[in-house]
Amino acid sequence: MQTLPFRTPSFVTSLSLALCLLAPVGCDGKPEDSDSTVDADGDGYPERIDCDDADSAVHPEALEICDGVDNDCNDKIDDDDAGLDAESTPKWYTDGDLDGFGSAETAACIQPAGTIAVGMDCDDANADAYPGAIEICNDIDDDCDTLVDAADDNLDPSGSIAWYTDADGDGFGDPATLTRGCVAPADVTLDGSDCDDTNAAVSPDSTEICDAADNDCDPTTSDAGMASFQGRDGSLTDVTRAVLGAVDDPADITLDSGTLWLCDGTFHASVEFIGDATVAGVHDGAILDGTGGGSTVWVETDGVTATVNNVAILGGSGRSSVALGENVGGGALCQADAELILSNVDISGSSAFFGAGLTSTSCDTTLTDTVIHDNEGEYGIGGAFLADGTHNWTRVEVRDNYGASFVGGMYLWTVLYDGSAMYNFEDVIVADNVTDGSVSGIWMDDGTLDWTSTSPGRSALTGNVDGGFTALYFNSYGEGLSKATFSGVDMGTEAGGDDNTTSDVFHGYYGRSYKAGDNASFSCDTYGCGTVATYTTGSESGASTSSDLQVGTVVLADTETTIQELSMGVTSTGDCTAWMQVFSAADPTTSWTLLDGAYSISVPSSGVISTDELSVLTELGVYYALVASVYCDSGYADVAYVDAPTTDMGFGTAVGTVGEVSAYTNPDYTYVAGVASLWVTNVGIVEL
Repeated sequence: MQTLPFRTPSFVTSLSLALCLLAPVGCDGKPEDSDSTVDADGDGYPERIDCDDADSAVHPEALEICDGVDNDCNDKIDDDDAGLDAESTPKWYTDGDLDGFGSAETAACIQPAGTIAVGMDCDDANADAYPGAIEICNDIDDDCDTLVDAADDNLDPSGSIAWYTDADGDGFGDPATLTRGCVAPADVTLDGSDCDDTNAAVSPDSTEICDAADNDCDPTTSDAGMASFQGRDGSLTDVTRAVLGAVDDPADITLDSGTLWLCDGTFHASVEFIGDATVAGVHDGAILDGTGGGSTVWVETDGVTATVNNVAILGGSGRSSVALGENVGGGALCQADAELILSNVDISGSSAFFGAGLTSTSCDTTLTDTVIHDNEGEYGIGGAFLADGTHNWTRVEVRDNYGASFVGGMYLWTVLYDGSAMYNFEDVIVADNVTDGSVSGIWMDDGTLDWTSTSPGRSALTGNVDGGFTALYFNSYGEGLSKATFSGVDMGTEAGGDDNTTSDVFHGYYGRSYKAGDNASFSCDTYGCGTVATYTTGSESGASTSSDLQVGTVVLADTETTIQELSMGVTSTGDCTAWMQVFSAADPTTSWTLLDGAYSISVPSSGVISTDELSVLTELGVYYALVASVYCDSGYADVAYVDAPTTDMGFGTAVGTVGEVSAYTNPDYTYVAGVASLWVTNVGIVEL
């Protein structure tokens, strides 16, 4: 029978107490005359009805609690007492799934079998569901917080599903687009190993091919030695076998569209462009070697734009020229109404009759970050031959090329001599080219050249070696139609060790040579190069007369420049003829060498004699004599001199005079140093 947990009402207890007090014998069996009011523990109950008058917590109205004591004096203890206080009694929970958390609650002093002290289990039939468990994607409230799966902020990432956006639909997603959840969003995949989610041809399942991509998403897979063709639709085809060729059997490739991609390695082949197409190196080690089978890259079709990027071109031997009749353009040839674009290209090791590195006739060229070097013109023009067209070159070097007897570096030619060919050079260096002939750097036959530099040294014409003529030959046939402008172009100096071996510039129409220097800025046109500045020893303060004389001013040069004009105060009283001459000497006390002169100049009765037809290049530390040689058939000549001369002559210091030996000869001058008077001499220096 179940004992009901209720306590005897207080009025019943009080009634029982009253009845006991009226009885002759007490309710505890003691005689009535005994001391019935003793309450030793002070709990309000006398000893005769208090079952433990030494403990104030024990008396008939106390709450039964779990302590092994009959607290309410009903002879029942703890769990045996139906009046056990439930609120103070330990709670026990049935743990059906043995996960350490229970559900059904029981109050008892002694733990019942099959129970535990922890409750709050929301599913006591599932050992994986309990408070504090890991919430995962399983449609269950794993952690008993009433929230399920992705609705629970406590969803464990390791227990959720990782999704990656698959934008290109190749089955592999972008690892940077990781999202986690329990239900898959649209356009996602479980594999996040795609290295280019914009290209369906790139994925871990793809095969490596030569292009600008890591096709198989494995950077350790090498594409060296491979080639591919990319059509207009963007598709890629492996063409390695067709392009690779061999040293003794180079491949002949024709391109009419698309891009031929070359990866690192050497491809023994030549490429003809018959349509708008590109040859591009994927990395920095692609080499296109023509192996002597003609021009390595060539265009003969009008309207074509041929582009080469990031490729080394070598081994060309040239093709017959439609316009020139000889084999030209060893490395690259464009002979059509077309355009050739080269970017980050290295042209070397090619040969041809002329134009060994690059030849362009009627073709426009655009070159950027390109070097043309170590090519050999069997007759001439080792570097580049540009005939007609417009040529825009930026950061280009033409260096170390060889032309046997005609031009080492470049030949610029306007075929109709009408000034129409345009050469726009920015940061272009033409250096260290060699010819056994006349022009080592550039031969320019008409056209318009605009050569600029973005900073000192970025444009240069230096160190070119020729057989004794000039580094740059400028020729203008059509009056006023041809012009060359140099802005900050370094032409080297003897002191700097990068000077050209002869003159820097030679004007073909007037036959004049010029010296420039570091970062020179000047122009050449039909009438000459640069501007002329005039310097003089002073004004006349006296005169010396003679019918047969040679007199002059001696200058020690401290500047490399060009003497173009010379005049001297000489008049005559009869029939006198003069020569204006410039001599040089390393030691003015020994012999002098005649450099240039103007002859058969009639001496006026008043004024000066002069010439503007000289072309004398001065060198540092050399003495120059500026001389008038006069012979009179009748009368005499009157030569002006000054006692207090101005010694700055523009290219050096006036240090003395020379005296007469005999007229019309190359004399051993008597050099007089430090004299108080000099011949009144004006010298015109070309400033470049």
